[in-house]
Amino acid sequence: MDRKDILKVAIDAINGKVQGYSFEQAGEALRSALLELNGGSNKINIKTFYRGNALFDLVQELIPVMIETGLKEDNPLFKLVDYRNIALGDVNEFLSEGTNDLVVSNVAKGIQGVRRQRLMGRETIRIETELRIIKVYEGLNRLLAGRVTFSEFVDAVSKAFNKQMLDDAYTAIESISASSAGMMNSNFVITGSFDEERLVELIDRIEAITGKTASVLGTRAALRKVNTASVSEVAKSSIYDIGYYGKFNGTDMLSLKQSVKKDGSFILSAGRIYVMASDDKPIKFVNEGEGLIIENPAINNQDLTQEYVYAQGYGLGILAAAPLGIYNIA
Repeated sequence: MDRKDILKVAIDAINGKVQGYSFEQAGEALRSALLELNGGSNKINIKTFYRGNALFDLVQELIPVMIETGLKEDNPLFKLVDYRNIALGDVNEFLSEGTNDLVVSNVAKGIQGVRRQRLMGRETIRIETELRIIKVYEGLNRLLAGRVTFSEFVDAVSKAFNKQMLDDAYTAIESISASSAGMMNSNFVITGSFDEERLVELIDRIEAITGKTASVLGTRAALRKVNTASVSEVAKSSIYDIGYYGKFNGTDMLSLKQSVKKDGSFILSAGRIYVMASDDKPIKFVNEGEGLIIENPAINNQDLTQEYVYAQGYGLGILAAAPLGIYNIA
């Protein structure tokens, strides 16, 4: 199996779309190919596993594919993420067209001396990226030895990166405030005990300025704080089935999956809901998809253990093309 075939089998296995053979057969074929690249050995030898080695270079090329594929799995939050892989040649720059809010002036006939306005307000933002790392040495050893399947190896490497990336996206959306680019002013961010009329007003304001139908998003705990004076039998069924009202005065409510930090605390607030009525994705995510395996020679460690670290850069920022509403429910 040549390099191109190995990459195809790996990608098919990652996506679960193998054709002509089972997933297990695909994993075994890939493991055999990796073993062949490793000179038939099921152990990584620090004398041969280095930059320029065929196995080393292949693993370095495979891991970014694993990470990107896993990142794009169906996660409701990722629908708010504008994802860009600059390894594909994209420019690390996002442009927001803004909202057309031209003011019509009332003047006498023949007078043109009115304030000139831009047709569309535009904002540009560049996302700064940082290098993130994860160790891959033991996982690869276990794969070559047949102690784990290829799918388990994918999970071990990509899930760690995906978890951190998604957590950073969660943190990014939690950081949105009235001063965030594209939010316009504090009329779109309200705080206090829940008031049905205030939420109706916020939804109406967002729909009026965007010209689109709004949705209310939040964690299940946050959506449970959204109440209504008129509770139908259908609404009661929603509480039983999903834990919150599926609609609020005709507006759809959608749940965001919660995520936890290493200490077990939640990332998303249990008292914050978002009102969105735009196709825009406010979280701008830049992934530097070209991964790098960094060798840390054994001589650098007191116990003389050889380390291999996988590094990949990415960054996030916030740029809303149209305002979104935020209700911080006390």
